[in-house]
Parts: sequence; structure tokens; C-alpha cells
Amino acid sequence: MKLVILSFLLLPLAAASKEKVRASFIRQLQVFFLMLASCTSTWAGLPEAAEAMRRRDFATAIKEWTPLARSGDKMAQFYLGAMYLYGQGVPVNDREASIWIRKAAEQGVADAQYFLSVMYAEGRGVPRNESEATQWVRKAAEQGHKEAQHNAGHAYELGVGVEKDMRQAVIWYRKAAAQGNPMSQRRMADLVKK
Repeated sequence: MKLVILSFLLLPLAAASKEKVRASFIRQLQVFFLMLASCTSTWAGLPEAAEAMRRRDFATAIKEWTPLARSGDKMAQFYLGAMYLYGQGVPVNDREASIWIRKAAEQGVADAQYFLSVMYAEGRGVPRNESEATQWVRKAAEQGHKEAQHNAGHAYELGVGVEKDMRQAVIWYRKAAAQGNPMSQRRMADLVKK
């Protein structure tokens, strides 16, 4: 039951919001790649990937990102993993997504850490594991990722993958609420009423 609740609150990959998140992800990638293209860079493939994303030519972007990801570029690893996760330019492949997202997460990319936590909570590309999900969400939360902060609060409140700890829950809810996370703001209001 705890895992189902945690998975429900990890909205970015939830079925009800996949299209909205996918559209937001694509917009973020396009902006990122356009900014990248305007910079001079010695990294082969970055301007090409940026232009491909601008055109929504995901197959070309995958082709350009792959060598960068293989060479250890943490952002290329994250974006390549996300493209596999959402099926952009390639068929959806949760296992391949988890490999690339983990590589980026291990290099400290907060978004990758958050995505990996969701993947562990849902069992997408990795075995379902509450403890792993909570460890990765905590790493992202510590870097200021507001959705991760909310989910860390939720995990501590319910004891999902960690010992139940309302003090920690309030700390994480408060941090997320301060960044404008509406779920944490509502949760803090509910806790104050008690």
C-alpha cells in the first residue's frame, strides 16, 4: 500500500500527466538546446543536437547525444535517458532509460536523481524498491529539487523506504512549499491544523 501511495504522488511519470510532462520536457529540451547552440563549443554534436531538438527531429538528436553520453557527459546521459523513457526518436525502453539516467544521477544531476527515484518507486526499468526510491529522492531534494523535496517529505511522513519521521517530513515539506510546490503548501496547511 505504501508503494502505491508513493507512486501516486510522484506525478511526473504518472499516467494521468504523461502528456503534460512530455510536452514540458520537450519545451525544456528545446530551450536548453537553443541556448547551447548559441554558445561556441568544442563538443561535437551539441549544435547538431540543439538544432535537431528545435526541429523536433528526435532521431537526429538521439544520434548526436549518444556519443556524448557514452563519453561520460552527464547532461547528455540524462537527456538520452529521458528520450528513451518518453520514446522520443526511439521506442520507449525503460531499461535503457534507467541505465542512462542512473549514470547522470551518479554524477549528481538532480533531475536524473529525481527521475531515478520515480523509476524505482514505479518499477520502470529497475526493480520496484522503496528504499532505493527514497535514497535517490533524498539526493535530489538535498540539491533543491522541489518535487523531490515534496516526495522526501511524503516518504518520511509515511515511513516509505525510511523510518517514519514527522520532523524530517516537515523539514522537506517546508522546503518544497517555500519553492512554490502546491502539494507541499497544502500538506503544511493540513499539518498546522492538526
